[in-house]
Amino acid sequence: MVQLKLTSTSFSNFQHTVKNAGCIIIGDEILNSKIVDTNSRFFAKKCYENGINLRKITVVGDNEEDIIDTVHQFVSKYDFTVTTGGIGSTHDDLSYQSIAKAFKISLEFNQQTYDRAMKLNPECVPAKSNKELWDSFTRMICLPYAKDRTRILYSPTSWTPVVTIDSKLAILPGVPKFFEDLLANGLFPHLNVPGNPFISLYVVTKMQEVEFGPYLSLKQKELLTAKESTTIKLGSYPHYEAGVDTISITGRKSEMKRIEQAANDILTEVNGMRITREQEFTLSNNREFKQMEFLKSLD
Repeated sequence: MVQLKLTSTSFSNFQHTVKNAGCIIIGDEILNSKIVDTNSRFFAKKCYENGINLRKITVVGDNEEDIIDTVHQFVSKYDFTVTTGGIGSTHDDLSYQSIAKAFKISLEFNQQTYDRAMKLNPECVPAKSNKELWDSFTRMICLPYAKDRTRILYSPTSWTPVVTIDSKLAILPGVPKFFEDLLANGLFPHLNVPGNPFISLYVVTKMQEVEFGPYLSLKQKELLTAKESTTIKLGSYPHYEAGVDTISITGRKSEMKRIEQAANDILTEVNGMRITREQEFTLSNNREFKQMEFLKSLD
């Protein structure tokens, strides 16, 4: 596989620290149930690991007005926004043109992206003499541009760009393989992140929410009103088919001692058992509960 040096144009890192973020999923195929979105979960995982508070995820269809309105809302509220989808070569791929309009900037042919396509995937580049195919192809390399406002990033193995605008928004593809590569290897190496990742501990119990709910509310209030400020949040997630509930204790790594103490207090109160993040993911996404040996310890 041909690889090029991880590169960007005109900048090294974003100047501001990205403390919170939003994610806009673009595409009719999500709204009409044709495909299942996995990009938002991948982005959420990257935010979690890097200490970024992901505040909102939303889905909009292939509609220019809706895309523009949503971009305006997110950019005004969050430190950073990622969009995914709508940057292909067909008439319904509207992200570049819509987002350019949202920021009142132009679309321009990007020579660097064209050169990378020729180097990394020349079979996808049609001859300029074939106007119909050439016009379709150039929809993918005519990018939002404004001097000193837009920046282009790539991963080492991809010619598809990440377009960033005003260090506030990044435009990424919708195909999960490319989205994940560009997010992890094209965009995140350049972001200034808090560097204090989130940590979650999990307690599973056979008690029902209605039984431990009052205690959990008091425990959350206790944490929030302590002398030392905290980011610790408690959550409850019923798994009805398995007959158990999971309580999550989430905070930043710097508060690990307080997270551990809260988890131990809850563990005792609900007569529960600690489980790992991987086990909680399995519990939340797999209905074959009889195969989950770790639940037998609750009996």
